[in-house]
Amino acid sequence: MLGADTAALRRLRHRGDVDCVVVHGSRDKDSGRTQVDDAVVPVFAEDGYGLESVLSALARSGRTPSDFDAIYTRDEHAVVLAATLGRLGDIATIAPGAALRFRDKSLQKERVRQAGLPTADTYVLDDLTDLDPASVAHLLPAVLKPIAGISTKETALVTNVAGLTAAVEMVRQRGGLPRTFLLESVVTGPEWFCNGLVVGGEVRFMALGRYAHPCLSVLSAGLPAHSYQFSREYAADAYELAAPTVRDALAALGLRDGAFHMELFHQPEHQRFVFSECAARRGGGLAQERIADQFGVDLAGAAVDIALGVPPDLSDVQARYPVVGSTFLPIKGGYLVSCPDARDLAKQPHVRYARIERPLGVQLRDATTAVADKLGQVMVSGADEVTVLRRLADITAWFHDRIVTLPDDGDDRERWEHTRAAGFTLESGLIPALG
Repeated sequence: MLGADTAALRRLRHRGDVDCVVVHGSRDKDSGRTQVDDAVVPVFAEDGYGLESVLSALARSGRTPSDFDAIYTRDEHAVVLAATLGRLGDIATIAPGAALRFRDKSLQKERVRQAGLPTADTYVLDDLTDLDPASVAHLLPAVLKPIAGISTKETALVTNVAGLTAAVEMVRQRGGLPRTFLLESVVTGPEWFCNGLVVGGEVRFMALGRYAHPCLSVLSAGLPAHSYQFSREYAADAYELAAPTVRDALAALGLRDGAFHMELFHQPEHQRFVFSECAARRGGGLAQERIADQFGVDLAGAAVDIALGVPPDLSDVQARYPVVGSTFLPIKGGYLVSCPDARDLAKQPHVRYARIERPLGVQLRDATTAVADKLGQVMVSGADEVTVLRRLADITAWFHDRIVTLPDDGDDRERWEHTRAAGFTLESGLIPALG
C-alpha cells in the first residue's frame, strides 16, 4: 500500500487474511494524521512518490516488487508509481501508460477527444515561468491549471493577458513546482461528479452527484464547497444520460479494474455531459462516507478486494436516501483555540457523519488556495436538493459561530482579551476565608 489509507486498512483488518506493507513518505509521516498500527508493516521512504526512493526502502527491508500479490494506492500522486511497481513485479495493476493518462490532463483529454467524446480544448505551457503571455492571447479566456494538479489548487479563470501575466509572475515568485500548466477552453454548465468501480472493464457501480457551486467560484468568490449525491431513482434521467460518457471515457483511458472519480459538465440544453477530468482512485472529500451511507457500498474495501483479485458483490445495491450532501467546514483566520468536535457535530439535527481534520493550535488563513482547505467535513441527508443545501448551510453557520481563534498578528494583551471573551476559566473559584 502506497500511503496509509485508513478506509482500506479497515477493510484489510476485517479480512484478516492479508499481510500488508505500507510504504509512507516524509509528508505522510510528518503530518501525523494517519496512524499506522501494529497490524501492518511500515516501510519509510524519504520520497514516498519516487521510484528510486521506494525501491531502495523496500530493498532495505528485504523486499522487491515481485514479493507482493497486489499493489494498492488511493493517493493521486502515487498512481504512476503503483503502475510502475506492478510492471516490475509482474503484478496485475493499471498499465503505466494508462496511469499517465489519469495524471497528465493533456494526455487525458487528448485520448478522450480521440474517442469522440466532448471535452475542453487544451494547450500545454511546458514551463509557465518562460511564457510570454501575449503569445497565447488568442486562447483567452481560458482556465489555467497545473497539468497534474488536484483540488483545484493553483487553478484560475484568466480572461485577458493582464490576468495571465499576474499568474505567471506569481509562479515565478513562489519558485518550485508545479511549473507545467495547461490552458483549457472554458466549458459551460453545472459541474457534476461520478464515483464508482470498474471490474474487468465494466462499470459495476456508479454514484452521480453535483457541486452546488463551480469549484473555481469556491476559490475566487469564497462560496461554500457544498456537494450532493443522488440515488438512481431520484435522478434517473441524469444517470441514463451520464452512463455512456462515463463508460466510454474509462474505456478510452484504459482503466479496467478499480475505483474512479470523474468530473463532468452537464449541458441539458444539448442533452449531454461533457468530460472534464478523471482520476484512477476514489474521490476525495467524503465520497467514501457518502457512498457507504447512501448505497451501503464500501468503495475503499471494494477497491482492495479488486486489487487482490476478488471482485466485490455489487448485484443488489439499493439507495437508502434520495440525496446525501457534504461540505467542508469553514475556517476562521488565526490560531485555532477550539471548535466543535466530531461528537458535537454528530449531535446536530440531520448530521450523518462528521470529521475534524486540523489539530488545535494550527494557524489558519481566511483565504484559501485550494478547494480542500478546511477544518473538517460534515455530511447530511434529505429528501431533495433544497433540503440538503439548507441543512448544509445551517450546520456550517452553527460551526463557524463556535470557532475560537487568536489573532496571529496580535500581542499578549489582545490574546488575553480573546481568552476572556471565549469564556476560558482562569480561576477555579474563591477560597471561603478570602471572602
